[in-house]
Amino acid sequence: MLVAVVASLAIATVRLAGLSELPVFLGPDLTVRTVRMDRGAGPEVQQFQRGDRLVAVQRQAVDDLRDLRLVLPNFPAQTEQVIEEAFEDDGNLLVDYQIVRPLHRFTLALQGDPLDPLTLPPGVEPKDRLVEIDGRQLPGVGPEGLRSIMASRPDALLGFERPNAVFVGQMRVPKPMIHYGIVLTFGLALLIILILWRFRSETLHPLTTLAIALETLGIAWLFLLAFQYQWLIADYTLTACLIVGLVMMRPLAIYARDQSVNDDATRGKVALGLGVLVALSLVVLLYYQLPNAETALHMAAILTGLFIIYEIVITGYEQGSRAMLGERGGYLVGIVILVLFAGLVAALMEPLAFEEDRWRWFVVLIPTLVWFGDVLFCLRQSGGHGWADIGDKQARQITLLEYFRLLGRELPQTSLQFVLHRNERSIVLADRGSEVEVLPASGALNDAVAILIQENARIPLAESAERQVHPMAGIAQTMQMALALRLSAPSHGIQVDQAYLVLIALQHLRAGEMPTYASAETLDHAQKHMTSQIWSAAMIEGLEGFASMIGQVSGTTRVGADPETPVKLIELQVRIEEASAQLVESEESLRLMNRECAELATRVQFFEHQWSQTRLGLSDCQRLLEVELIEGVQYLLASDDAIVVAGANGVGREFVAWCAHLLEGRPQALFGIYDASRGSDKKDVRVLLGAGPGVGRQPSGLLEQCQGGTVFVRSSENLSDTLLVDLCNAAREFEVRLFLAFTSHDAEKHSVLEGRPGELRARLGERELILPSFFRRRTIMRPVLLHFLAEAAQTRGKVIDGFSSMAMQALEAYDYPGEINEARMIVDLAVARAAHDVIDLEDLSLEVRPS
Repeated sequence: MLVAVVASLAIATVRLAGLSELPVFLGPDLTVRTVRMDRGAGPEVQQFQRGDRLVAVQRQAVDDLRDLRLVLPNFPAQTEQVIEEAFEDDGNLLVDYQIVRPLHRFTLALQGDPLDPLTLPPGVEPKDRLVEIDGRQLPGVGPEGLRSIMASRPDALLGFERPNAVFVGQMRVPKPMIHYGIVLTFGLALLIILILWRFRSETLHPLTTLAIALETLGIAWLFLLAFQYQWLIADYTLTACLIVGLVMMRPLAIYARDQSVNDDATRGKVALGLGVLVALSLVVLLYYQLPNAETALHMAAILTGLFIIYEIVITGYEQGSRAMLGERGGYLVGIVILVLFAGLVAALMEPLAFEEDRWRWFVVLIPTLVWFGDVLFCLRQSGGHGWADIGDKQARQITLLEYFRLLGRELPQTSLQFVLHRNERSIVLADRGSEVEVLPASGALNDAVAILIQENARIPLAESAERQVHPMAGIAQTMQMALALRLSAPSHGIQVDQAYLVLIALQHLRAGEMPTYASAETLDHAQKHMTSQIWSAAMIEGLEGFASMIGQVSGTTRVGADPETPVKLIELQVRIEEASAQLVESEESLRLMNRECAELATRVQFFEHQWSQTRLGLSDCQRLLEVELIEGVQYLLASDDAIVVAGANGVGREFVAWCAHLLEGRPQALFGIYDASRGSDKKDVRVLLGAGPGVGRQPSGLLEQCQGGTVFVRSSENLSDTLLVDLCNAAREFEVRLFLAFTSHDAEKHSVLEGRPGELRARLGERELILPSFFRRRTIMRPVLLHFLAEAAQTRGKVIDGFSSMAMQALEAYDYPGEINEARMIVDLAVARAAHDVIDLEDLSLEVRPS
C-alpha cells in the first residue's frame, strides 16, 4: 500500500507538472464555462464571456483541452525569461490567446457628425447586423439599411450583432507551482492507511483491511475531481486512474464486508469481478469511443451509484437472513437518499450548472461518506461472523442441521455427526432429523477419533497411506464409517485449546458388508462449507455437552468460566465412568459375536404394527397423490404380477406402494421393506426367499412372513435377473403384492428394464410405474407442503396457520434436488425457525429463497 500511494502521488504530480490555474474554466472543447477573474493587461485586453471558445494560444492552434495541456508547459524559454523580467513583481505570465465568440453584441453611438454614406462607421464590419436603434428592436438590418439610417438619424444609439466574432488578447497566468493539495490528499490517504494497519480490528480477515485500504487510495484519487478538475479532464491517463478508483471503491467495500463474514467471500468476489470489468470497459471507451474525458467520468459516476444501490440490495438481503452488516443498510440508505435528494434539487434549480460543474461535488461526497463507514467498521467492528445464528440453542441446532442436510445430499443412507474431542474424551453431536442430539461418545468411537487425530488421518484414507497396515483402515470397516474428517478451524471461529472437531458419517450395514467410502470431492465440500458460525455452533454445543457430562459425574461440581479447573477435580471419576462404559460395550460385543453369524447376516428388520400407527390412511393417500397416478396404480393392481416403480431417490416410491397396499385392503401390519443396495445375491435370496438347504434351521423369507401383504424392495436394480424372476414367482405363491423399486434419474427417457433378459422384460415391461421429480409434480406440491407443515407443527407443539404468499411462491419455485425428503426437511426447519403463526420468507433456508 505504501508503494501504491507513493506511485499514485508520483503519477499525479508528474502529469500535472507545468500546468497553472487559468483565469477561466474551460470545458473539454475549450468553451468558456466560468470566468474566474480578469487577468488581462495592456491595450489589447479582452474580457472573456461564457460561451467563448479558445482557438489559439501563443499563436498555436488548439482543438481541445489536451492540446492546451501540451502547449502551456512548453512556451519558448526566451519568452518566459522576457515575461519574468517584465512581470517580476507579481510573478504572472502573459499568454497570448485568440477566441471565437458565437454571437458578439456591441453598441455604437452616433455623435451627429456627418458620415460618409459609402463607408461603415469605425468598428463595424460588413457581416455585422443592426438589431437595435435607440432601444427599439429591429429585425436585423444589413449595410445598405445601416447607411440610410445613419443619414436620417445622425445622433442615434445603434446596437449590432456579429456572429463568430474573433478576438485576440493577453491573459495573466500564474507561473507553474507545486500542487500542495495533491501532496496533502495522498499524504492523508497514507496516514489513514497506516492507522488502519495499526489499529484494525484483530477479528477481521486481513483481506478485509486491505480492501478498505485500497478503497482509501481510491478516495484520494477521487478528490482530484474537486481540486484539479480542469486539468484532470485534459489528461486521459489521470482520468483513467480516477475512473478505476471511482468504480472499484464499492466493489472493494462489498468484498471487504463479505470477507469478514464468509471465508469464501463468493458475493464479494463477484462484485470485484464486475467492478474490474466495468472499469476496464470505461477505460477502453475513454480512449477509443467516447468524445471526451468528462463523458467517461459521467458514466463512471452513474455506475458507481448503481454499485451503491447494488450494495444496499445485497445488504438488505443479508440482514433478512444473516445480519451481515448490522445497521449498515440503514446507514447506506440514509446517506444515499439524503444526498440524492439534494442532487435532484440542485439539478432542477440549475440544470446546466449541475451538468457542467456541481455533479462532481456530489460524486465526491457520496462515496466519501460511505467510505467513512467502512473505515469505522475496520477500526471498531468485529468480523460479525454470523453470531446472531448461534446466539441461542435453537439457532445453533438449526445451523448444524442445515450443514448436515447439505452434506447429506452427497452421503445418502448415512447418519452424520460431529465429534468434539478434548482431553481424551469426546462428545457426539448426532443428526436426528429434526434436532441435533448431544450425548457422550462411546468408548470405541472415542478411541477411533483419538487415533484419527493422532495419525492425522482421514476416511477414506489418502492415496499415500498404506491401507493394509494403517490402524484406521480396520476401524473404518468395523465401525462402518463412510467418512471421517478432522475439520480445520475457519477464520474467526471459536478457538479452544486441545479441542478437535471431527465429522463422521456412519452407514447402516449388515454384518460382513464393506462400507462405501465418500469421494474426495465430498471431503473438500465438507471443509469448504465449514463456516465460522457452523464451527462455533458445534463448539458451543459440544462444550455444553462436556459441562453436562462433568456435572453428572461430579454431582455438585459445576463448570465455570475456566473449564480446566473442574476437569482436573473429577479426572478420576471420568476415567472410571469411561472404563465402565468400555466394559459394558465389550460384554455386548462378546454376546453378539457368539450369535449365529448366518442369522446376523440374513435376518432383516421390517415394520409391522408400528406402520399401522404411523402411516397415513387411504384418504390422505388420495389427497397427496395425483388422480392420474392413483388410476394407473389401480389399473396395475388388477393383475397379481409384480409392479416396477422407477424414479430418483426420494420421489415417494415407497409411499405409492403403501397407498396401493391400502387400496387393495391388505392388512396394514403386513408391509415389509427390504433394501438391496449392498447385499450380495446369496444374502438377498436368504432374506427374501428364506435360507436354503444345508442350514440347520431354515427361517422363512420375507415374502413368506408377509404372506397376504405387500413387500417393497428398494434398489432392485442390484438384484440378478434370476432372483427377480424367482421373486415374481414367490410373490404369486404367497399372494404377496411385490413392488420392485428401481433407482434411475432418467427413468422417463429409458426403461429401467433395458438390458434385462427378454423373459423379464416380457413379464414386467408393461408394469412399469414412473414417478417424476417432485419439482414437476405441480398439482400435489402445495398439498404435500401443507401436510408437512401440519405434521411438523404438531411435532414441535406450535400453532402454524400456513405459508405466506411469498414463502409459498419460493417453495413452489425451488427445484428440490433432494426430492420429497428435502421438502419435508425444509418445512420442518422453517417451522423450527418460525416466530409467528405464519411461515414467512425469512423462515426458509437460504437456498430456497429467491436470489
